[in-house]
Amino acid sequence: MIGINLEAVVSIATSIMALVLFAISLIAFRRQKRSRRFYVMAAFFLFSVKGVLFATNEILGKTESLEWVSLLFDLGILTFFFVGMTRE
Repeated sequence: MIGINLEAVVSIATSIMALVLFAISLIAFRRQKRSRRFYVMAAFFLFSVKGVLFATNEILGKTESLEWVSLLFDLGILTFFFVGMTRE
């Protein structure tokens, strides 16, 4: 029986949810053309890419640390959310 890596499953589920939220944000952006929606959409996209990266790393069993990459993604995500919330 193949062992299930719980961390990879949660990472994949999180990535799928982020992609769904990205798609919803994209639809909302196309309808309303508000720049705020663009930044929120970009944040969800970065979040999904981060999840795919970590899930791939877990599934392939690579041992290299992605901590600094995670921090860069987190900084980008938080920046996009901040700009999206404060922009008129």
